[in-house]
Amino acid sequence: MPALGEALKRRKFIPKTKGIDELIQEQQQINHGPVVNAKLPVRIIGGDGNGESHIIRSFNDVKINAELRNTLNSINYFEPTDVQKCVIPLIQNTTNDILCLAATGSGKSGSFLIPIINRLQKDKLSSGFCHSDTLNNSSPVAIIVAHTKELVEQLYKFAKTLAYGTQVGVAYARGQMPFEEGRRQLANGCDILVITPGRLQHYLNDGWIFVDGTQFVVIDEADKFIVEESFSSLLHELFNRMRKQNNFLFRTFMFSATLTEVADFVINDFLKKDCYKVIVGKPNQAVSHVHQRVLKVDDKYGYAAKFEMARIILRKISTCEKPKNGGLYFALF
Repeated sequence: MPALGEALKRRKFIPKTKGIDELIQEQQQINHGPVVNAKLPVRIIGGDGNGESHIIRSFNDVKINAELRNTLNSINYFEPTDVQKCVIPLIQNTTNDILCLAATGSGKSGSFLIPIINRLQKDKLSSGFCHSDTLNNSSPVAIIVAHTKELVEQLYKFAKTLAYGTQVGVAYARGQMPFEEGRRQLANGCDILVITPGRLQHYLNDGWIFVDGTQFVVIDEADKFIVEESFSSLLHELFNRMRKQNNFLFRTFMFSATLTEVADFVINDFLKKDCYKVIVGKPNQAVSHVHQRVLKVDDKYGYAAKFEMARIILRKISTCEKPKNGGLYFALF
């Protein structure tokens, strides 16, 4: 099927540059929904044994710099979600690793991006950093690893939005991105680097980045790294390298919605023994506000019909200027 082969041919990804107004508008749409105001049961175990004493009620309970607070208000982040009430103070006020189990859409991304950006901006201000200073273009303070290109882009956009008005540089790298674009991203500042595991391995192997000054490593959707052998072996390799170069000085935060069965394995292999385990809601259950729809194409029509259905859906998405709701689309062949 030549047409199908041509359609699926790998092409270099040229990222579209979006202004801050467009990014803020996107985040305003994403952050609406019932889960933001949901009251979920929470548990914090491990650490010093008093993890739940760290839980906050509002952003006023933690010192957030003015620039970040203004941005939070602009994207309608007036109060933290349940997972953010637990994780933000643990990142900001302790030195422990964290394993967080919480449902999709519960605010996990904000729970680590908000305190990390807040911390980096505080450090820059206290050191007298100004815009004319040399940008950090090779030694990320925070490395956020996600297993798909789409998730990397999503996290990058959110981090870029939150860092608006601060001196915190955010860069990203993903598969199919031209390497010259990766260089440009780093040159513009990479205090926070959002990256897929393959690109991270390449950047480390070729000396594009150094991790001796890395303070935070975030693994998003950690279950994917554990369940899939190729990701798991790569994660082990990366952690071993970083521990040697960094002398175990970095903290690790792992987030997942479906990690319960292998949580102990993860803790033993990647997290320090005194890590906190944060459980928000009931992991491994589908969230009520996420609507799932399956469009079945009979096998007798073959791959061509399935590909045509996927093409029609993607065309509708690409021509919709202001979608009411975001979505994830999967095609099984």
